[in-house]
Amino acid sequence: MIRIDQSYAPSYNGRGLVWDRFYKFEEAIEDFSQAIKIDGKNPVYLHNRGCCYRNMGDLEKSINDFNEAIKLDDKNPIIYSNRGLVNRKLERFEMAIKDYSNEIKFGPID
Repeated sequence: MIRIDQSYAPSYNGRGLVWDRFYKFEEAIEDFSQAIKIDGKNPVYLHNRGCCYRNMGDLEKSINDFNEAIKLDDKNPIIYSNRGLVNRKLERFEMAIKDYSNEIKFGPID
């Protein structure tokens, strides 16, 4: 018999990613929020929810999630890249430049 572990955050994150691929952002946000509720120390879940908020046009919620994710992992270039995109959309160009500079600073060297 297989038991479902309702407290396994990666499963909610994974399902949220699938919802996101199908443009079901409300469902994705619910799953990412559940993953965050279970494991609020994982910046990936906050980042993924921030991307959903961005895709829905809720840019302030998106920025808030990216800010929280950066507090947990301040060297992740992908988070800076996505926050830079949102700051650019909000015409916060100086902040976008800082985010993209951090993306370059922490990104992989090719």
